[in-house]
Amino acid sequence: MLPKIICLNFILLITTSLTRLWAQEKPTVPHHAASQSAKPLSQYTQQQLQEMAEKLYERTGIASAKVLGSIQKQESAVHLKFSYFRKPERLDPNTYASKEEIVGWQKLLQELKEKEDALEKSYTNADIDLGTALIQQQISSPAAQQIKETLLASFPWDTIRTKTQLMHKFISDHSDLLAFYDQNWGTWKAGTEPGALVFDNPNLASKFQNLKKKINSIGQQIEDKYKEITQ
Repeated sequence: MLPKIICLNFILLITTSLTRLWAQEKPTVPHHAASQSAKPLSQYTQQQLQEMAEKLYERTGIASAKVLGSIQKQESAVHLKFSYFRKPERLDPNTYASKEEIVGWQKLLQELKEKEDALEKSYTNADIDLGTALIQQQISSPAAQQIKETLLASFPWDTIRTKTQLMHKFISDHSDLLAFYDQNWGTWKAGTEPGALVFDNPNLASKFQNLKKKINSIGQQIEDKYKEITQ
């Protein structure tokens, strides 16, 4: 679920990077051409430059797929598990067949946390990982640096950071909800409305409603952030 600009404007981003590099007085020849000659790019024919650009584009695509593609897969996995906990049934303990079923959802919530933590680490390491992947594709350091900066600049980092913070809060609040189910099992009965519970203890009723309200609110905020990221 990476920004669409990565997919839609990828060629433009690479072309911009190449243009900036070639505009220098004595630009560095990409590594795959450096072994042939150390002459500046201005001395190459248009066809040679086009071939070099195509190779650079191809190698950049391989490096990007390795790093950014991995992040996209992680985002999809996190979003999928997050969607499980957004279902109305998760906020209605009457849909649980037994108290033991809570343990299964606690394990699923832990899996969501682990995947979210791994995703956060991948975003943190994106700068280093992408730079390394570009160099491994035999792209010169100056070109790799320019391409890396161009690609990473297209990410809505503020939105990503906010989504990460909200996801941590969502997981924490949902953990509290599951603990509430476990500790107070059998203290409620179904209300007249779907998902509504009736408690003899008003304090428990208030706590349950507050947890539901927080989880619904944060969940909607996360979904809104996902929409912003994929625009």
